[in-house]
Amino acid sequence: MSRSATKNSPSTLNYLLSSLQPHLGRRVEKRELDEELWLRRELLAQKLFREQKAKQEAFEKARKAVRDKIQKEFEEREKKYQAKIDEKKRLEEEAQNEWEIVQKQLTNFLENNGPVPKKLLVEVESNPGKEECIFFTKTNCCRHEIQCQRNHKRPQISRILLLKHFFSHISLEKDFGLEFTFRDILKEYHKFFEDIVDELEKFGDILNVRTCANVGNHIRGNVFVEFISLRKNILLANIFMHH
Repeated sequence: MSRSATKNSPSTLNYLLSSLQPHLGRRVEKRELDEELWLRRELLAQKLFREQKAKQEAFEKARKAVRDKIQKEFEEREKKYQAKIDEKKRLEEEAQNEWEIVQKQLTNFLENNGPVPKKLLVEVESNPGKEECIFFTKTNCCRHEIQCQRNHKRPQISRILLLKHFFSHISLEKDFGLEFTFRDILKEYHKFFEDIVDELEKFGDILNVRTCANVGNHIRGNVFVEFISLRKNILLANIFMHH
């Protein structure tokens, strides 16, 4: 038998197959193991990718929520600020319009014998709802002034004109009061009285004049002049206000 025939004989082939089978089996097992490992790595990589993506999306969502919140708060502040500006402007325009109307009504009252503006008949109150300050009610003055915790009711128009600290004399000072007699003070006051009455009667008939000789700073030398005519008193008050 030739050598070639021996190699191709069934027994030889069977032998070769049997000898190669374990080797082929190991290669198949290795390939399957490699494929399984690759698949596991791929699954793990995909899982990590999804987790990372989820974290990134959560982070972006949280950051956007913070940005949106800040933006919303900013817009709300801007809106409130603008609303305050608009409201202030509206109130100023409203007050200006009311003032112009009252001025026209007042001019009509003073110059054309028109009715008294209703707005001026309302008393101005410093602390509405609080107990009334009896000192201010009596004298239209208070030593606490605007710091007083009680209510100061002040008429906007009146027949009585208050001239603050209009009469002055050194005897009204605390340190000099004992150096002058009441007669000295009265003599000076009579001169003062005649002078102011002569001047004030140019504006209208006077019903009463009272002067405070109190040494308190808030009331010292205050002069109260009561006119018969409300219109004449307002005319004079306007003159004092603009001089």
